[in-house]
Amino acid sequence: MFYIRRFRAALAALAFLCVAFGAQAQLWFGDERGLHRFDPNTGVVDVDLPFGEALSLVTDRGDGSVWVLSKTRLARFSSDGSTVVFNRTLASFPGNLGTARKMAVNPADATAWIAGERRVLHVNGGGGELLSVVPGEATDLAVAQDGTLWVLDEENDELRRYTSGGALLHRVNLGGASRRARHLAIDSLRGFAWFVADRALVKRSFKTPGHVLARINVAHDADAICSDVDTGDLWVLGGNVLYGYGSDGTSTVTYDLRQNGIANAKSLSCDFATRSLWVGHRRGFSQFTRGPSHMLTQRARDSDWVAVAREATQIRLELEFLAGSSGPFDDQPLFRFRPWASCGGGDCGFEPWVLESTLTFAATLDGTEVGTQFFFDSAATGEVIYMPAAVLADGTHTLTVQAVDGSGNRSEPQTFTFDIDTTPPALVSITPADGAHFPLGTTQILVDFTFDASATNVGVNGFPAQFGNHFRAFIPVPNRQRVLTLTLHATDPSGNLATVPITYTIEQPNVRPVVQLVQPTQGQVFDAPANVTVEATATDSDGTIDRVMFTLGDFGSIIVTSPPYRAVFTGVPIGQYALSAVAFDNRGDVGFSSTTVTVQGPPSVTITTPAPGAAVFEGTPIVATFQPAPNRTLQSLTVLRDGQVLFTVPNPGTTRSNILSGAGVHTYAFVATDSTGAQGTAEITLTVKPFDLVVETPVANAEVTTGEIRVSGHYFGPSDTAIRVNGIPAFVTPTSPDGGTFTRPITLGTGPRVIEVELTSPSLSIGRVYLIPVTVLPIVIVPPPDPPPVGGGAG
Repeated sequence: MFYIRRFRAALAALAFLCVAFGAQAQLWFGDERGLHRFDPNTGVVDVDLPFGEALSLVTDRGDGSVWVLSKTRLARFSSDGSTVVFNRTLASFPGNLGTARKMAVNPADATAWIAGERRVLHVNGGGGELLSVVPGEATDLAVAQDGTLWVLDEENDELRRYTSGGALLHRVNLGGASRRARHLAIDSLRGFAWFVADRALVKRSFKTPGHVLARINVAHDADAICSDVDTGDLWVLGGNVLYGYGSDGTSTVTYDLRQNGIANAKSLSCDFATRSLWVGHRRGFSQFTRGPSHMLTQRARDSDWVAVAREATQIRLELEFLAGSSGPFDDQPLFRFRPWASCGGGDCGFEPWVLESTLTFAATLDGTEVGTQFFFDSAATGEVIYMPAAVLADGTHTLTVQAVDGSGNRSEPQTFTFDIDTTPPALVSITPADGAHFPLGTTQILVDFTFDASATNVGVNGFPAQFGNHFRAFIPVPNRQRVLTLTLHATDPSGNLATVPITYTIEQPNVRPVVQLVQPTQGQVFDAPANVTVEATATDSDGTIDRVMFTLGDFGSIIVTSPPYRAVFTGVPIGQYALSAVAFDNRGDVGFSSTTVTVQGPPSVTITTPAPGAAVFEGTPIVATFQPAPNRTLQSLTVLRDGQVLFTVPNPGTTRSNILSGAGVHTYAFVATDSTGAQGTAEITLTVKPFDLVVETPVANAEVTTGEIRVSGHYFGPSDTAIRVNGIPAFVTPTSPDGGTFTRPITLGTGPRVIEVELTSPSLSIGRVYLIPVTVLPIVIVPPPDPPPVGGGAG
């Protein structure tokens, strides 16, 4: 059987692995006479090495060496065949390989995987060390771009995937559509793998091998397959016929090799280096274009088959930065990249459409994913363009980008940090101010201005610029010029330019405008709530009136821009106000006129304490204040409780209080009457709690015996309540916020007596006295009975 050449694929960060590029320098093949090197350019076999009939050959693009596997031996030779790196029997390796079948080389670490009927061995580049042993049969095997090993096991209908060190990653049952799969070809660039099953070609996902992407039923046999990494096409060799399929499985070509005298063809290799196909057959090997069309045939010694070497080459996908932001003032910069594949250190020579059809991009801008905004240039240059979807804010930004192939392998990230600065310097101050006026005859003006700290160069049109952010210079005024227009300019390190126009006027001295209030008259009185109409006349002898502003004390201002200059202040409350009218002329000068007005109404009445709805004790004062309207006096005050007049006092002054009495919920009203008869009222509803006590012992009119008498009971009052019994402080125990208990032992003489209990509180304005009459009886001592006589009685 022929060795089928396959492409290696192992992505490491920014790199893909594949076959070599450019003109192929040499091709190794094996027949029953040994190992031979063939130059496709000259058609000459220039090296012959003795070796057993080869099963599999692989050339390493890195150093040009060739690995060769026979049924019983494994060897590695230098690129010119002059040096034997190693040559040893398979039996010398531990692990019981059995009969050798296939070989795959990982160019990333220069190691080889040897498939046998019982095991898969992993051998280092020197051939002297067995790195690992993978159990199980292997019908075909390949090394992917990420360095993983794929093993196809026809006997057990399964696909196994291992790490580059031999640890099992996945095991996929290939029954059903992939049953009895015999050949394997991986296209890591596009993210899928092809399998040859019973009369079918099966396409599976690289990331999830258990997922079948497509199944193409075919009527022909399949002796070998290979995947063209350049085009993504699949080539199948079966029964001396070449079958070509697109990456989607569409049949593209059928070519009968027998028309070129080829029979018993068993080996097929897609050679990316020459963009051609190599077919191994009984009498040698032949080269075909992708057309296909026959290019050459090289005879070999008669043998059951001829082994043609495949090439293990590391491919690296580079992402070259071409251009970026044109400067910090570019707030939506354009970035250009060129992805390209490096094969063995040189450009693989992919056409732009190859990468465009297989690559996506993972990118973040300031931490936000923007990879979907990268696109290939429509001019088919192979360049990738990215422009932020929106204008970027000023500040520092970071763009990170990676190329991603169809298998999910990523390139090394490229990170770009750039600054955006589109804000020009701002003018901070200028003297004289813009719009200033100067008298006729002014010959120069001292202009002094400052921009913010970002400015590094400032100036005025027509005058030398000054370094820094401050400018000061005398600017001449041309003779007879009435308007001087200047343009201030400032630049920052980013190249942002700020321009500020300034205009100065040279003219005769201005005459102030004249304004006169027409109404209201001086001291005019209004009843509250008042609508005060104001009106003024305004003239300017050397210009025009720009506006008149009326201001009524703290109540507010109204601006009128055209005559008649009239306005109305509505809802003006009671008070005395200064009214002013200020006229502004076209040059900013002002004229002024003022008067005073009074707004009066009924007296204002305000209850200051306690708060509305409060719960207070009897004895709490309720306080109200009064304020008559200007030029009026208070004549009387009436206090009502629940609508009933408690009292009326004349000339109450400005403050009055009333002591609350009578427990319950009550509404109190204070009604003030002024000298015109107008009345002002304020009401408040309060919950009045009792201020009282109950003497429980002794009860009134009780008879008690002389000696210590305990007076006790309970009280209603605040926490500072004090109780005295016959002038002696009692022991008070609060049991709630509204009261507690008291007790006091006293001594009274015999006879009728009166116990006086006094209730007071520092926080209240009342006190109460309770009199408890009692009768104090003397203590009667009853003598004990006489003892019985001693010794008496009848004899």
